[in-house]
Amino acid sequence: RLVRGESLVPFETLRLHKDGHAVAVSLTPSAVHDANGALRALSFIARDISGYKAIEEGLVAPSLHDPLTRLPNRRLLADRLRRAQLRSRRQRSFFAVLFIEVDKFVQVNDRLGHGAADQLLVEVAKRLQLAVRQDDSVARLGGNEFVVLLEDLGNSEPHAVDHVNSVADKILNLLEQDYLLGDRRHQGSASIGIKLLLGGALNADRILKEASAAMYRVKQQRQSLLLGVFG
Repeated sequence: RLVRGESLVPFETLRLHKDGHAVAVSLTPSAVHDANGALRALSFIARDISGYKAIEEGLVAPSLHDPLTRLPNRRLLADRLRRAQLRSRRQRSFFAVLFIEVDKFVQVNDRLGHGAADQLLVEVAKRLQLAVRQDDSVARLGGNEFVVLLEDLGNSEPHAVDHVNSVADKILNLLEQDYLLGDRRHQGSASIGIKLLLGGALNADRILKEASAAMYRVKQQRQSLLLGVFG
């Protein structure tokens, strides 16, 4: 590159320490000329940037993951939704968003304390991950709201609907099992709204808003049913 007259810029690479572990290194190259200006050699200044890279990774991770459950947060979910939408459009394959709200969360927080409420959310995250395939996504939006993204559901709408309903039933079954929070048992429950999509042009916020609206309709129908039974 020097012979061609191109400029040299610093670059990052990995080098092996003598004890065998990898070290992140920044290399700054420069040309060495003789008294007549002729190119004689290439010099490098090497800097160990392992500490900087560790700090950088530490700053990036919290911005994409929920610090409590370690699930993807809203920002990372939005990116995955965009990718799912593009893939759905290209492959003509359905995908679905399940908007999940953990019921009785405020009561747990008030009655058992903040630590128990956090414990409940962590356990919910684990159960949601057990309910889906490895390639599906589980995210926490915040508070007691979670989202499951199911992709590659095929181009048959009835088949896609059956699969999504099966996953929703599995999720409800897992979340309605008892939780041991400290020394107290808590009977869990949840509400799920489903949004089935094929390609489309909705942005991530709109998709989540419509899935959330579907969840609230489910809650209202359930409350109406209870009022009918006990009213």
